[in-house]
Amino acid sequence: MISKWGREIVLVITIIGLGVIAEAVNPNFTSFRNISSILGNTAVMVLVVIGESFVIINGFGNADLSVGSIYTISAVTSAQFAVMGAPMFLVVLWSIGIGLALGALNGFITAKFRIPSLITTLGTMIGLEGFILWWTNGMWIYNLPNKWQISNYPVLGISLDIWIGFGVSILMVFFVRNMPLFRKFYACGTNIEAAIFAGINPNRTIFYALMLSGMFSGFSGFLSASRFFVVSSNIGSNLVLPVIAAAVIGGTSILGGRGKVEGNILGAILLTEISSVTIFLGIPATWSEAIEGLIILLAIISDVLRENRRKRGVLKI
Repeated sequence: MISKWGREIVLVITIIGLGVIAEAVNPNFTSFRNISSILGNTAVMVLVVIGESFVIINGFGNADLSVGSIYTISAVTSAQFAVMGAPMFLVVLWSIGIGLALGALNGFITAKFRIPSLITTLGTMIGLEGFILWWTNGMWIYNLPNKWQISNYPVLGISLDIWIGFGVSILMVFFVRNMPLFRKFYACGTNIEAAIFAGINPNRTIFYALMLSGMFSGFSGFLSASRFFVVSSNIGSNLVLPVIAAAVIGGTSILGGRGKVEGNILGAILLTEISSVTIFLGIPATWSEAIEGLIILLAIISDVLRENRRKRGVLKI
């Protein structure tokens, strides 16, 4: 049991330990306001992390670099629809639909032309960033209606976006464990030749993975933007590095074939907490990005060493 949940146990201990250290230095760290802020930031990030992890699990060299751009387009256009007076349920459907469509575009290009998703999504990331800059002229979205800010509708004193983000994440734990599609992701990432021999189409799995990644990014873009009365035109510009970092912190292997939604959730919480801790400890914010980069590098090295040991038969998995 300890071996099975070793990564998750370490993450929980780390999250608690960082909180204790920060609280010892600044007693305001565990205030309801700060904890709510950490959970709120995590809730809108964790869905993107889960979607990203599906792409990474599909195999070495797979990643979705366009999550931040899709997130931005969803946030900005959803806010524009809200300003125009569109009903909220239509705005939500739009955010999911636009993310799904852009993710499907990534998946189609990757599968049809057999291009590594890293390259495909790098191209769409640049293209979408240029589009949103042209679309908005760099202007922010103002004059959002009162109904737009979903934090105005707390449940049991906790903001609605937190309930939604973590609620969907917990549902994904169940789906990943029980739906055959997700097992195909792991099969392709573990051994693509064996997966093909078993009748799994790897082009189809990467298409679905990128489509899900886009869908979660789109919905998360709306969820994030709906926390504010002003939406910036570059709201997701710095999202991709923290998302990949949270995924690998949570145990998603850069080499593919391994990762858990539970780990994604804890990785997102830890990364968000690190950003908060640096502020409360008076550490320059730029160190957060340095920590994220270091974590990704260490995770890659760890995965490579683990894979080399497995191939030598030293490590049995």
